[in-house]
Amino acid sequence: MLPELERGTTDEAGLRRLQTSLGLGPWCWPLPGEERAYALAARATGFDLPPLPTVGVSVGVTVDANCGFAWIIDGRPSPQGEVSHAELGDTCRDSWRTAALALPRSVPLLWASVSSAQAHTPRIIGLGTSFKGPGIAPACHVVRGSSFGLAFLLVLASRVFNVPLPGHLAASAAIADDGSLHAVDGLALKINSIVGILPRVTTLIVAAPQEEEARRLSAGRLEIIGASSASHTLEVVFGERLVELLLAEGTTAPRRQQLAEWFFRFSLVGRGELVDWSPVAAAAARALDSWQHLTEDQKFKLGFARGVAERHELNSGSIPVPSVDWLLTRPAPLRTHIVSHLVQQVADVGQPTWSEVEPLVGLVRAANVRDGQVMQLRVEGAIARLWAVTGRAADALARQEELACAYFDSLLYDEVSFPLAEWFRLSGALGDCESFYRAEVLRSAVEAVGGLGLDGSAYVELSHARAWCLLRTVGREIGLQRLSLMAQGHSAPQHVKWAAARCVLRSDRVEADEALSSTIRAALTHAAADPDRRRRHSAAVNLVLVELDEAIAANSTSGATASINRISALEPGLMQHLRLGAIGKDLATHVALCYPY
Repeated sequence: MLPELERGTTDEAGLRRLQTSLGLGPWCWPLPGEERAYALAARATGFDLPPLPTVGVSVGVTVDANCGFAWIIDGRPSPQGEVSHAELGDTCRDSWRTAALALPRSVPLLWASVSSAQAHTPRIIGLGTSFKGPGIAPACHVVRGSSFGLAFLLVLASRVFNVPLPGHLAASAAIADDGSLHAVDGLALKINSIVGILPRVTTLIVAAPQEEEARRLSAGRLEIIGASSASHTLEVVFGERLVELLLAEGTTAPRRQQLAEWFFRFSLVGRGELVDWSPVAAAAARALDSWQHLTEDQKFKLGFARGVAERHELNSGSIPVPSVDWLLTRPAPLRTHIVSHLVQQVADVGQPTWSEVEPLVGLVRAANVRDGQVMQLRVEGAIARLWAVTGRAADALARQEELACAYFDSLLYDEVSFPLAEWFRLSGALGDCESFYRAEVLRSAVEAVGGLGLDGSAYVELSHARAWCLLRTVGREIGLQRLSLMAQGHSAPQHVKWAAARCVLRSDRVEADEALSSTIRAALTHAAADPDRRRRHSAAVNLVLVELDEAIAANSTSGATASINRISALEPGLMQHLRLGAIGKDLATHVALCYPY
């Protein structure tokens, strides 16, 4: 509780401080039954009841040595004459900018400017301290560290969508620009600060890796929620409100057309490889169900967006197949891009079928790979991915090598990562050391002219390390070490992380130490049990693949069959392809070696 409220009396200067601290939201208000404190709060603010949080305002906590600090974060343009109680240090300013980058990747659609909301740094208002130690609590004039990252994201979301935040929660997690959340230091002091200074805050959101630690430190004083990403946090905090705001936008015919077009274009291009597609899939589905008077063109575009998002998220969903006439009315690059997504959907999901898509492929395919435009090369890459899971892995390997070299020779270095990752993966699956070493040469050449970029490098690194381990070439232990780092880190996409975990656990029978194996298996098992199907899917698939690897190693036919059945339930379309490719082979061994993720 604030010192003035705890005493139940204060002077005029204290009343002015209380007016600022208590007037923007309920966080510091005393609980019912604390009559003297409550009366003072009412006197200072003129309110009979704690106010709802002001739009664009939240609370945050930081630590410095052995002292915890509670703050109000005011993301609104500062009124004239009102200044921060503390400056933002460099890392804190970086967190503000990073939160602004993460927000557009974490919601289905933005119709207000994040740049405008982020243009000025937020005002920081000191509330109180939780001090453990001799002497008096130190003053804090510069807020440092990354602890405000998730709170900054919520403040920006509140401003952009003009929706107040719930008054019962606080958030403490570092955020990356891809929306991933990371652990922060000083959790015990932060929890004590919340409990001691913010009595109306009953819920704390932390990064998922710190959930158990926070729950232990809280000892029941706060409800702890572990969030896996920025979009997961927004889902927890706002529930359906953001989607409802989106749906309300589609009440007029021109706006429905504009939004349907946005969904369609976003699904084709996306905001980058690390985007969380779950809110896009959910919003497109709701729009299809809720918006009235949709044209056939709008239904197609929303259905296309939903199918692409569901494929990225869960390897599920289906894309509607356009007619030849509809496709031919589109510019050549656009229709080729659409076809590349259709082929990818066939490869990953099995819906639509190849027979439905093949006539459209003929309209856009280049006669020769070396003469193809960028979008035509993407179609060839999607076809090669289909070959890889339908029994033509050697052809797929040759085509991916050809594509990677074509991109490189065309100076399209950013595109090389897609076929190069498959080139490495297939060389390992097929035991082709010569192909692997040729891929190594190209990778070095790409890195010499600028590298593969943040997004592409994670996939290439995974495939390279996995092939390194499978081929048992010189330096295999380095590949295993890199896989271990990916499996325990937070920078790569979740499906990359869990695929790396599976590779480590497949290798631990030979080399990995028992403690490392136990840690990685526990993390994978925990993620596979997440109540949210979207968040657990990749971990669940890779956990079953671990069980399949172990059944094969133990020569357990029943165990392998059970694992195959579980994978088929999780990935029915992909497993249908793999069954086709395994004709004449042992299905379990084929799936363990050729599963593409």
